[in-house]
Amino acid sequence: VPAENIPWCAILRCKAAWACWIGHTVYSWNFYTLLTQLPSYLSLLLHLSPDEAGWIMSLAYLLMLATSIFAGILADKILANNLMSST
Repeated sequence: VPAENIPWCAILRCKAAWACWIGHTVYSWNFYTLLTQLPSYLSLLLHLSPDEAGWIMSLAYLLMLATSIFAGILADKILANNLMSST
Protein backbone atom coordinates (compact mmCIF):
# COMPACT_ATOMS: atom_id res chain seq x y z
CA VAL A 1 0.00 0.00 0.00
CA PRO A 2 1.49 3.34 -0.97
CA ALA A 3 2.11 5.65 1.98
CA GLU A 4 -0.21 8.35 0.60
CA ASN A 5 -3.16 5.91 0.77
CA ILE A 6 -2.80 5.10 4.48
CA PRO A 7 -5.56 6.81 6.52
CA TRP A 8 -3.28 8.15 9.25
CA CYS A 9 -5.88 10.54 10.72
CA ALA A 10 -8.44 7.75 11.05
CA ILE A 11 -5.86 5.49 12.68
CA LEU A 12 -4.86 8.18 15.19
CA ARG A 13 -8.54 8.77 16.09
CA CYS A 14 -9.24 5.05 16.55
CA LYS A 15 -9.61 3.98 20.21
CA ALA A 16 -8.64 0.39 19.39
CA ALA A 17 -5.35 1.55 17.84
CA TRP A 18 -4.58 3.60 20.95
CA ALA A 19 -5.47 0.65 23.20
CA CYS A 20 -3.08 -1.60 21.23
CA TRP A 21 -0.32 0.99 21.37
CA ILE A 22 -0.73 1.61 25.12
CA GLY A 23 -0.96 -2.10 25.89
CA HIS A 24 2.16 -2.86 23.87
CA THR A 25 4.06 0.03 25.48
CA VAL A 26 3.17 -1.07 29.02
CA TYR A 27 4.06 -4.70 28.29
CA SER A 28 7.38 -3.75 26.68
CA TRP A 29 8.27 -1.37 29.50
CA ASN A 30 7.64 -4.06 32.13
CA PHE A 31 9.44 -6.76 30.15
CA TYR A 32 12.57 -4.74 29.50
CA THR A 33 12.64 -3.37 33.04
CA LEU A 34 12.61 -6.94 34.35
CA LEU A 35 15.15 -8.02 31.77
CA THR A 36 17.66 -5.25 32.43
CA GLN A 37 17.16 -4.10 36.01
CA LEU A 38 16.07 -7.15 38.01
CA PRO A 39 19.44 -8.97 37.92
CA SER A 40 21.27 -5.90 39.25
CA TYR A 41 18.62 -5.28 41.90
CA LEU A 42 18.73 -8.84 43.15
CA SER A 43 22.51 -9.07 43.30
CA LEU A 44 23.50 -5.57 44.42
CA LEU A 45 20.69 -4.58 46.75
CA LEU A 46 19.41 -7.91 48.04
CA HIS A 47 22.84 -9.61 47.96
CA LEU A 48 21.51 -12.81 46.39
CA SER A 49 23.75 -15.39 44.77
CA PRO A 50 23.39 -15.91 41.00
CA ASP A 51 21.52 -19.17 41.64
CA GLU A 52 19.03 -17.53 44.01
CA ALA A 53 18.60 -14.57 41.68
CA GLY A 54 17.99 -16.94 38.77
CA TRP A 55 15.14 -18.66 40.59
CA ILE A 56 13.49 -15.38 41.54
CA MET A 57 13.87 -14.04 38.01
CA SER A 58 12.26 -17.16 36.58
CA LEU A 59 9.32 -16.67 38.96
CA ALA A 60 8.80 -13.15 37.61
CA TYR A 61 8.59 -14.46 34.04
CA LEU A 62 6.29 -17.33 35.05
CA LEU A 63 4.00 -14.81 36.75
CA MET A 64 4.00 -12.73 33.57
CA LEU A 65 3.05 -15.84 31.58
CA ALA A 66 0.22 -16.71 33.96
CA THR A 67 -1.22 -13.19 33.99
CA SER A 68 -1.05 -13.02 30.17
CA ILE A 69 -3.03 -16.25 29.88
CA PHE A 70 -5.53 -15.09 32.53
CA ALA A 71 -5.96 -11.73 30.79
CA GLY A 72 -6.64 -13.48 27.47
CA ILE A 73 -9.28 -15.74 29.03
CA LEU A 74 -10.86 -12.76 30.79
CA ALA A 75 -10.94 -10.76 27.55
CA ASP A 76 -12.62 -13.67 25.75
CA LYS A 77 -15.28 -13.92 28.47
CA ILE A 78 -15.91 -10.17 28.36
CA LEU A 79 -16.41 -10.33 24.59
CA ALA A 80 -18.54 -13.51 24.76
CA ASN A 81 -20.89 -11.90 27.31
CA ASN A 82 -21.12 -8.66 25.27
CA LEU A 83 -19.82 -6.60 28.16
CA MET A 84 -17.60 -4.77 25.66
CA SER A 85 -17.26 -4.73 21.92
CA SER A 86 -14.09 -5.43 20.01
CA THR A 87 -14.51 -2.36 17.82
